[in-house]
Amino acid sequence: MENTFITLEGIEGAGKSTQAKLLTEVLKQKGFKVTLTREPGGIETAEAIRTILLHKDIEPISELLLYEGARAEHFCKIIKPALASGNVVICDRFADASVAYQGYGRGLDVKMIEELNRIATFGTVPDLTFVVDIPAEMAFERLKQRGHEPDRFERLDANFFERVRKGYLDLSIKYPKRVLIIDGTKSIEQVHKAILEKIL
Repeated sequence: MENTFITLEGIEGAGKSTQAKLLTEVLKQKGFKVTLTREPGGIETAEAIRTILLHKDIEPISELLLYEGARAEHFCKIIKPALASGNVVICDRFADASVAYQGYGRGLDVKMIEELNRIATFGTVPDLTFVVDIPAEMAFERLKQRGHEPDRFERLDANFFERVRKGYLDLSIKYPKRVLIIDGTKSIEQVHKAILEKIL
């Protein structure tokens, strides 16, 4: 599994961040060198962009370009070196998120987004992508339970998240060998087990 690039995707509240951490722990226990990171973020410049993206009111095209800028910094300075050193890289969101959120969610041109993704990542595609899939209604219930001030995306409506969800489902149809749908309505332990079964 050396040099393996794994990403976790899903709408807000799906539980992908929890699953990324659990997967990291298991792989480390099995002796793999693992780099756990996230988008947008993972490095100081990209984390600064993350703050803008989550809390400032900006245009959809500006949102996309900021994501791509953060992605390029993150890829060049974190992901690429980690893969080159033989690590397994587990990333909480990556380029597929822009297709789902800015493409399907915001209505921007998907082909344009795919080209910008290619430029930002120098054509790098994850080896495996897990989409933790839940309905928008369940996402909202989970977000309420978090008890923190919602960010700009968490305040969007159910229709937006259903469009994003459709984006992820369409990606699984387009790339069936890479993008795998995991039923996120089950318990944390069951979702974790399903992911491990696919990997190990």
